[in-house]
Amino acid sequence: MKNLLALVFFVTAVFSYETVIRNFASSNKLFADYFYKLARVDKDGNILFGSFLDEIIFVVNKSEVFDVASAEIRPSLLPPETKASIKDVLSKMPNHQTILECFVDIYRVPNNILKYFLFSVQDFYPISNREYFVNGIEVEEEIIKWMEKQINAEIYDPVSFLDKKTEIIFVCISFNSFQLNWYFPFDYVLRDEMTFHSLNNEEVQASFMFLKSQWLNYYESVELDAKFLELPFLEENASMTFVLPNKKEGIALLEERWTDILSVPPYNQQFVQVFLPKFKMETAYNLADIVEGLGIQDEALPLRASYIGIAGAAGDFFFDNRIKNNSIDVNEFGMSLEFWIPVMTEDTDSTTRTSSSTQQFIADHPFVFYIKVNNIVVSAGRVLLPRY
Repeated sequence: MKNLLALVFFVTAVFSYETVIRNFASSNKLFADYFYKLARVDKDGNILFGSFLDEIIFVVNKSEVFDVASAEIRPSLLPPETKASIKDVLSKMPNHQTILECFVDIYRVPNNILKYFLFSVQDFYPISNREYFVNGIEVEEEIIKWMEKQINAEIYDPVSFLDKKTEIIFVCISFNSFQLNWYFPFDYVLRDEMTFHSLNNEEVQASFMFLKSQWLNYYESVELDAKFLELPFLEENASMTFVLPNKKEGIALLEERWTDILSVPPYNQQFVQVFLPKFKMETAYNLADIVEGLGIQDEALPLRASYIGIAGAAGDFFFDNRIKNNSIDVNEFGMSLEFWIPVMTEDTDSTTRTSSSTQQFIADHPFVFYIKVNNIVVSAGRVLLPRY
């Protein structure tokens, strides 16, 4: 009987866990779709965003803030409602304890903030390197110094928007980095640059990487008039997918169909020769705009927001600004990104390989890409003009 009860409990636990992962992955795709529509472009029209960490930040704050308008979130996004759900999702990520490691919360307020709230996020999930800045500390310099130490590199001023004269400020800055290595390393960077065709009919010379033919997940979508290519990393449980329209103007259709793009296509293992441009990009945006775009407005209005259990009456403490920095470097060795989530796919058995002919995947015009870990989108973007 005990064995039967144990089996029932185990099956129930597995079912609940898989349900949490599936529900989170589903809402994550919707988050990515919304984030893409609200994302900022760089000077070349490129886009980069990290929906996974943004979603985690949102859910963490949603669970820690009492009696606020968080309930206004679009119901279709279906974020997990409990801390336990987030822990389940994070535990699925390799080395998951570092995912939330590089958060910095800055509190500079004359009002009394309950000690509970100062440590609530840390209690929610282990954060080894956390700094608090309260009342009169030189916030910008301290943040930059701390962030540079984390990434071992100099960065531009991430909080120039911060008005030191403001009496009540809550700023959350997330900045993380990690390095991913290709499972199939690119053989070399082509000695002669190739032509990349931009949307405005401009032809630019770009550094391209070449990967000799390998068995890769490949799919040609008639509906989207585009090719899908999935490149695995050495690390575990994820990959980077490139979606290339057959015509450069086709990027517009892809951007309208992000939810479809993020759904796993019916891949076949095919022999594929790959030409990809090297590219770097960096973007920064204020998550307050994203929050407002998701329909949560009371949080940003000091006279209306009520943070009972955090700081006095309505208006004593309010959400002011939250900035997000994204950067990516894709080269022949792999990729560096500001999140820390290692990734790979297992080598697929030869029985799934459906073609012996060699396909060519030449990304010489605008394309979109995304990185998934356990079917969860951790970052995505578009390349209209590669720079390196």
